[in-house]
Order: sequence, then structure tokens, then C-alpha cells
Amino acid sequence: MAIPLLTYHGGGLKAIELYREAFPTLIVDRLIKREGKEMLYFAEIRIDDNRIMMSDSDVEHPWDFSPAISLFHEVDSKEELTRISDLLSQEGKTYMPIANYGFSELFTWVEDKFGVNWQLSLGPAQFQ
Repeated sequence: MAIPLLTYHGGGLKAIELYREAFPTLIVDRLIKREGKEMLYFAEIRIDDNRIMMSDSDVEHPWDFSPAISLFHEVDSKEELTRISDLLSQEGKTYMPIANYGFSELFTWVEDKFGVNWQLSLGPAQFQ
């Protein structure tokens, strides 16, 4: 299952406030703030039956909000992560190469040749 992941660069908490006002059915299942900062580390919300993950990136990017909504996908092995990443990034871009970024043993963020952003994680990401 691929889950939409909205990546902000400092506006995640304010976005939740806006979405909560716009969608009275919104439920916040998880919300973790970045330590010492008024930033969102990770949130998982539901609007009706739609599950959405959200995060404020503290990695320096040339954008304030992700150039596109990304799809977050969990895989079971390093080999599968590498295979999918290599395939999707052909003629595309790699925003975060395969590495341990603290919330996942191995993670990568790529954009495919069609402009779709994919965040791939070895197992579930541990946002705590």
C-alpha cells in the first residue's frame, strides 16, 4: 500500500490547523513535534477514509513544500529497496540517496521520470 506523504519545510503544524478547520471529520492519529523546535516531526491524519502522513523536513531543500505529493512505500529488504529506487530514479532525480536518516534503517526519496515523488523505506519508518 502506498500512502501519500506531505513534506513541508516548516509549515506542517500550521497545515494541520488549516486542514482541521477545512475538514471537520479530520482525525489526528499521531502527532510528534521536533524536539526543541516548533516543527512537525511526523503526523498521521485521516480525512474520512483517506490516510495521509505529514512531516516537516529539517534537511535543506530548494523548496518550501515538496514539489509534489510523494507516495511512501515500505519494502521488506535492502535488495528490494535498491531495485525499486534504481528503477524509479532512471531519467528522474534522487532527492535523498539510500541511507540511514535516523527514522528508518534505510530510506531513499526519488522522483520518477514522470515527476512522481516516491519515499521508500526498509520496513516501517520509526517516527517517535
